[in-house]
Amino acid sequence: MIVEVHGAQHAESATDRIRDEYFIDQGFRIFRVWNHEVVTNLDGVCLTILPELKNTGE
Repeated sequence: MIVEVHGAQHAESATDRIRDEYFIDQGFRIFRVWNHEVVTNLDGVCLTILPELKNTGE
């Protein structure tokens, strides 16, 4: 799983979509969180990521 901390500049990025497609084709899952959430609610972000890490998709 790839965890990407995202800023608003990436909201509609064509480059990000192309990169995402590549990683998904390689078998990765992408999980995004906003920069602001990491700064203001790190515990909440971690609590959100943990179940995603446990979910292998199998």
